[in-house]
Amino acid sequence: MHPFLIKDDHLIINSLFFRKYKIQEIDKVVFRSVKTNYRMGGYSGTMRIDLKNGKSNRTSMYSARMTLVSESDTKVIAYIRELQKQLKEAGIESEFVN
Repeated sequence: MHPFLIKDDHLIINSLFFRKYKIQEIDKVVFRSVKTNYRMGGYSGTMRIDLKNGKSNRTSMYSARMTLVSESDTKVIAYIRELQKQLKEAGIESEFVN
């Protein structure tokens, strides 16, 4: 499942806490790659929306793909780069921090 959709000038977050943000109100999207499975060395991505009014949404976690095998840091970062490209095409700034 994709972590977000871009539709009708809105960024829609696909999570348990469904949220919809007007693109013009978004300052940037902040991504991270975090270790989630210490025994297996697995990683997941996180995403937070920073708004121009200074507020931020709850950080949401996602996987690069649905699998029973843990993802590597390299694969998660590659997926984050793809997501950043999609956001840039929609006029949304983003950054990757680790």
